[in-house]
Amino acid sequence: MAANDLISLKISDELNFVDLSGPNLNLLGADAGVFSGPYKVTQKWGQMLMEHPDKPDGILFPSRKNETLRNLGLFNKRKIVEHLKIIKSVSLEDETGVREILLKYGVIYYEF
Repeated sequence: MAANDLISLKISDELNFVDLSGPNLNLLGADAGVFSGPYKVTQKWGQMLMEHPDKPDGILFPSRKNETLRNLGLFNKRKIVEHLKIIKSVSLEDETGVREILLKYGVIYYEF
């Protein structure tokens, strides 16, 4: 796996995530700005959640490009690595792989 790869993961059930979808945001007294607002806002929320006494391993939040999917933000913790298994890896430097992903989610793609 390289730094610029898009990967599909199998995640162990032993990891715990804060679910920021649906009514869970209301329980926090928050709105979608937690994960879709300016970086200063999202980073502050991420920091607060990462430092919470429950010690979550990351956050689940709705995808902006596909409302049927959720994104997973993993906190940078050493223990997480042993609970992840790479199922598929696509290099973002591979033009074919990138083009397919961009087209799937309706992102404008230009060929020069």
